[in-house]
Amino acid sequence: MNLLKKEEIPYHMVGTHSAYMLRISCGTRPSVTNSATRSSTTSASGSSAGLYDKIRLCWMRINQYVSVLDTCVLAPMPVADTLLRLADEPASFYSPRWSQDILKELRTTLHKFGFTATQIAHRIEQMEGAFPDAAVDGYEHLIGSMKNNSKDRHVLAAALDAEHTA
Repeated sequence: MNLLKKEEIPYHMVGTHSAYMLRISCGTRPSVTNSATRSSTTSASGSSAGLYDKIRLCWMRINQYVSVLDTCVLAPMPVADTLLRLADEPASFYSPRWSQDILKELRTTLHKFGFTATQIAHRIEQMEGAFPDAAVDGYEHLIGSMKNNSKDRHVLAAALDAEHTA
């Protein structure tokens, strides 16, 4: 908390689980000499870097939440923009996922909304470029065992697969 008060770590970069996740996923061990001095870590090469630098570098890779976004939230631009901004750096509140079936539905829905094929392709290309790890595949074998609405079984199957591979 002293680092926050001294504004060495901005509030928007701190989560309740970030310090714990930082130690586990990045393998760093912050060493605090006392509350008056700045915390530092030593990298494998022996150079010293500030704790904020380590958190900033590792924070982008840490988020424990994964969410499969269906067409109903990807089609309306205000909703899609809000959700994708929350998943984008530096916030990275969660990792978005979608399947090719969801993107196929999105293309159809956007076409119904009056978007041109070029606009639809550009939008999906931008989404895939911004979140290259969002694609979920290999879930098709689960679709038959889903008991929800038949039109949404591919979404639930993709969500189960995304949870398993996250």
